[in-house]
Amino acid sequence: MASISGNLPRKEETQVKVKAEFAAADAWSMHEKGRHVAGGSARALARRQREKAERLVKSAEQYERGADGEEATARALATLPSAEWTVFHDVRWPGRKLANVDHVAVGPGGIFVIDSKNWSGRIEVKESVLRQNGYQRETTVVGAAEAAIAVSLVTPDLPGRLAVPVLCFVRDETVVGWARDVMVCSTSNIAEMLLSRPPVLDEETRRKICLGLDLSLRSATSMSTTRPSPRGTAPSRRSASAPAPATPRRPPSRSRKKALSSGDKAKGLIGLAIVGCLLFAPTVYTGAMQMISGVITEIVTPDVEPAPVDKPAKGQKRRNQESSTTP
Repeated sequence: MASISGNLPRKEETQVKVKAEFAAADAWSMHEKGRHVAGGSARALARRQREKAERLVKSAEQYERGADGEEATARALATLPSAEWTVFHDVRWPGRKLANVDHVAVGPGGIFVIDSKNWSGRIEVKESVLRQNGYQRETTVVGAAEAAIAVSLVTPDLPGRLAVPVLCFVRDETVVGWARDVMVCSTSNIAEMLLSRPPVLDEETRRKICLGLDLSLRSATSMSTTRPSPRGTAPSRRSASAPAPATPRRPPSRSRKKALSSGDKAKGLIGLAIVGCLLFAPTVYTGAMQMISGVITEIVTPDVEPAPVDKPAKGQKRRNQESSTTP
């Protein structure tokens, strides 16, 4: 303000100062109102909770849309001949904890690992590339191929052949194509495309494969129903991988402490003897070594009470003296 007021008359300078003071007061008042508004913190918390709820609702809608797509694909697969085809729905992805495989169909044409997609927009395959509204969807193609590989690794009696990955889009119009090794179809023509594949499995092999898959593929429904135990609750039994409790160490006994202290003393005396050997004359060293050896013997050797000696009776002592004096 000094640089501005220096070029103004006194009256205008006063007016500028007054306006600046009023502006500063208004700014401080607005600042205080923002800090001390009744219910402000509660409204802010409610806004954050509402935004979180909106995100959860949107996520739930996406899951429901995916579930509708899987149900539509299951209805299309139900048209396959039941005597020749076996279909597994909503199984766990082998080797992963939080992933599922939508459908696995086993028939004369082989094993087909099917991923249902309830997408909107235009779906097409051009030059072995899957596109949605003109945009590449390579990640989806890779995911379908990885699911097929995972299922083939746990499938018995499948030498030299891998399961066929399939992307099935929920829509009434027909979708036909191959995104490299991934079959692309829709719910309107998936049964037709599976039946058109050349037979590679006989009935006996197909039954063995279905039996093995029934044992190795678990339902994915348990992933959404299992919940971790609440805090503060101990499990009913300890897990096999849990480490065993540490065994408390027994404190050393008194005799062991005495032996350790005696050993330390002996080491110290031996060190003194070596120093004496280097500093003093041989005669002094010999005497010192004799003294030190005696001390070490007293320290290390345990205290042993002398064996009791039988004393002769008084009468026996007198007869011994008389017999010794008799010529």
